[in-house]
Amino acid sequence: MDNPSTSNIISRSNIDIFPSDVLKWMKANAKPLMALRLMQIAVCTAAHLYFANQNLMMDEFKELSTSGTFEYVHFSNVVVTDHINGHASMESILQCLPNVKKFYIDEIIPSFSSPEAASNITVPKMETFEIYLIRESFNFQTFMEFMKVHPSIHCQLLYNVHFDLTPKYMQQLQQYIDKVIADNSIQYPTPLIYFNGQKSPGALDSLYARYIEQHGEQ
Repeated sequence: MDNPSTSNIISRSNIDIFPSDVLKWMKANAKPLMALRLMQIAVCTAAHLYFANQNLMMDEFKELSTSGTFEYVHFSNVVVTDHINGHASMESILQCLPNVKKFYIDEIIPSFSSPEAASNITVPKMETFEIYLIRESFNFQTFMEFMKVHPSIHCQLLYNVHFDLTPKYMQQLQQYIDKVIADNSIQYPTPLIYFNGQKSPGALDSLYARYIEQHGEQ
C-alpha cells in the first residue's frame, strides 16, 4: 500500500491521516474519556490510518474506527489488547474496518481465533492484505481459511528471516504453496508467500505475473 513517508506526521485534514504521535500526546495528556472523544472527532472523516509502535486497547481502536471511513490502514509494531489484556484477534480488528481496501501489518501479527472466524469475517471492499515480518506464532492454518473464502483479496505474507521456522510449520507453508502452483489458476490474484527454505520461490511470482498480464494490477 502507499505508506506515509514518515511516522512523525502532523495531523492535517488535507492529508487525511491520523498519525501515531497525535495519539501518543492525547493518551499522555488527556483524561481517558476525553482522549477517546478527541480520537473519535479527529478521525471522523479520515480515509488513512497509520500507527507505529503503539499499544492500544480494543475500546480505543473501536472509538478510533467508529466512523467506518478508513480505507487504507497500516499497523507497524502495534499491539491491540482486549479487555482481559490478551492480544485482540485478527477478526476483531477487521470488524472495526468495514470499508478497508488495503491493510498492511507487520512485526506483531494477530491471528484469526478459529477457521470459522476467518471464514465468517466480512470485508467486502478489501483488495490487498499485506503481512510482513511474520513469526511462527502466526496461525497460518486459520489464515488459509480466510484466503479460501476471500480469493479476490490479494494476500502477501513475508516471514521474518531472523527467526527460524520449525520443519512442521515450513511444511504447511510449502504444501499450501505447492497446491497453488499445481492449480495453476489465474482467475484470482495469486497469494505471495515468502520464507527461508522455500522451494521454487519464484513460482508464485511467475503465476502472479500471468494474473497481472490478464487482469491488470490491483
